[in-house]
Amino acid sequence: MSTNPIPYNSTALPDTADVLFGPTISNLINSEATPLARAEWIFFFDSFFGLRKAPTIFNNITQQYNCLRSKLAEYVGDDPVVTVISASDTPSNYSTPNRNYWYQLLIDLNVKPLLINNDSIIPLAVLTEFIPTADIFIDTSTITANDRPYTILQWTKRYGLTKTSPGYNFLDGDLSNILRTDGRTLPNGYDDFPQSANVQPELFLADLLYRLDATFNPAFTPYWLRNVAVDIAAAVNPPCENNATFVPYLNGKLCPDSAVYAPSFGRFAAGAGGASSSASGGSAGQSRNASVPIAVSLAAIIAVAAAVAGVVYLKKRGALPTLRGVGGTAGGSGSGGGRAQRKFYRMENGARDEPLIENVSLQDASTWWVACVIVALGLL
Repeated sequence: MSTNPIPYNSTALPDTADVLFGPTISNLINSEATPLARAEWIFFFDSFFGLRKAPTIFNNITQQYNCLRSKLAEYVGDDPVVTVISASDTPSNYSTPNRNYWYQLLIDLNVKPLLINNDSIIPLAVLTEFIPTADIFIDTSTITANDRPYTILQWTKRYGLTKTSPGYNFLDGDLSNILRTDGRTLPNGYDDFPQSANVQPELFLADLLYRLDATFNPAFTPYWLRNVAVDIAAAVNPPCENNATFVPYLNGKLCPDSAVYAPSFGRFAAGAGGASSSASGGSAGQSRNASVPIAVSLAAIIAVAAAVAGVVYLKKRGALPTLRGVGGTAGGSGSGGGRAQRKFYRMENGARDEPLIENVSLQDASTWWVACVIVALGLL
């Protein structure tokens, strides 16, 4: 069976086509919000050809997908951040097409999705402030034949960054992580991913997983994903009749029983020092197990106690002003006067008026003393 696309305005239909599906079917498949829901469309196509293989195939897909998802979920630590961005024809507008699908896929991958809201388009100035924390950048921009091969130069023109631009987690020279799904093409020049990935979500999840941790399954070979920062050429599939895409991956090899996942790229690589140092939290270089000399801790307790005593003394002498809220004086009218009756406020862009802490009498020296001693002892 061949699935070669035909231009919408084409009047020459292929003589060898057994069944011709219009663009409506493709749109319906792509409207599905989850990877497994897209894969379930194999039941629809199977009904036209009477192969009766859809139940077995879908069950195998589901088992391997869920196995990978479970293995990924076992990791506890600092999760990688992945962004999915598409640049429009004018390189000043950016969006995340199929956001719901990508969100679910990235959640299953156990990463933090960094996606633009549905139906939103942002300019370059906003994008460059939005993506610095991303560890992996997935570029889904539509390209033309003139853009092939899509290299780091084309990516730079669209996004205004280079692979050495500072301040972005995913940019680190030849170690940058800029991915596209055009790593495999058909003999007719079309990308294989849009035609094959929807019915093989377990393979795509494994493809993404490989970019996070290449040691998870050493037998796996990258399939659709290509790192634009270092890879130029795409692999070419043989003709569909001779292509055994399904065979190698429907035998349980995507999710080995002994495999253990832990991100091992970029800031998570050995010696990088940017990943979480333990499952209980904390970053590398900030271990909570580091010992603090007792003398230093005692000195801190004495210093805090002295400061509290000084505040209490000055308060009794009347040397300290009364603490007031932001934006008004006691007894004033309007919103300013109302705020002034509270003591502490949080400032967020000058727009919020929320108590930061409960009112505490500075005269209550014993309360402050106990609190300060507890804080200081926490350093031991």
